[in-house]
Amino acid sequence: MDDGASRGNPGMSGYGSAFRNRDGNFLLVAGKGLGVKTNYWAECIAIVDSVELALARGWKNLWVESDAAQIPLRYHYTLGAATPQI
Repeated sequence: MDDGASRGNPGMSGYGSAFRNRDGNFLLVAGKGLGVKTNYWAECIAIVDSVELALARGWKNLWVESDAAQIPLRYHYTLGAATPQI
């Protein structure tokens, strides 16, 4: 699960991600400051960075949850990598 946000739009932005296994136990909690960006950008980067972090750890069976309904529709998946179409 991830969430990106900004204080103002644009404004100071960042995101947080929580990674759990199938039993609901936490594997990792991560976050990152993004500087001055829009809400949309923060949500996109939250998803991309979280997927990349999971793949780097060898976690290949992923379920991504985000509160930004418009974001998943704007992703293009190529060879298992997600890139935002902004």
